[in-house]
Amino acid sequence: MNGFKIAAGIVPKPGALSAIATQPLIQFLQNDIQQYRFNMQFCESPIEDRHAEIRLGTSQNCKRRERLFRYNYRLRAGGAWRVMHNSFMQEAIQRAVENVRSGQGGPFGAIVVKDGRVIATGTNLVTTANDPTAHAEVNAIREACRALGTFQLPGCEIYSSCEPCPMCLGAIYWARPDRVYFAATASDAAEAGFDDSFIYDELKLSPRERRIPFEPIMREAGLEPFREWVKKSDRIRY
Repeated sequence: MNGFKIAAGIVPKPGALSAIATQPLIQFLQNDIQQYRFNMQFCESPIEDRHAEIRLGTSQNCKRRERLFRYNYRLRAGGAWRVMHNSFMQEAIQRAVENVRSGQGGPFGAIVVKDGRVIATGTNLVTTANDPTAHAEVNAIREACRALGTFQLPGCEIYSSCEPCPMCLGAIYWARPDRVYFAATASDAAEAGFDDSFIYDELKLSPRERRIPFEPIMREAGLEPFREWVKKSDRIRY
């Protein structure tokens, strides 16, 4: 009778699922991993090797199984992630639709996701809150920071029903999420009456040439807060 060696199954390297690190997805793939371990458990080896040891099987049969598993793993992981990916965006879009129907504000919604779960949501509340800064992305970022107890959002992703405006773009860069996804584009928003492209044009002009004139005064006095900041040894950088 031929001897056998116990072959260890291949499992994802640490961090390999970081981009799709969600408990539902891990559970979705768990059966595949367990089945692979079972299939790879015994690989035929030379008759003289009768002792058991943990190692990756080297027979052609094991290699074929390994390649097949890796292919199926990538295929199913990608498919599962796309489903979750789209569901997050669908939630942001649905919140935007409901925001319009309820009369709460403009047609914009956003959510913040961390580790595969929604930790914050936001809709446009400009008209009901009488706050011109109450855009969906800004509200979602504020809620996410409160939920996490931090002023930045590393490890988070933002899903927005529409491409962020210049103000929200600035807020997003200050919040420092890992990635931003959007559905409708800025041109789509412009067709609906939300054209903010002129703001980018304004930034190219000198302060005094802008539609709302910006007048610099008392620069020397204005440097004093920065001097205090630089001298402060326990300042929290952001």
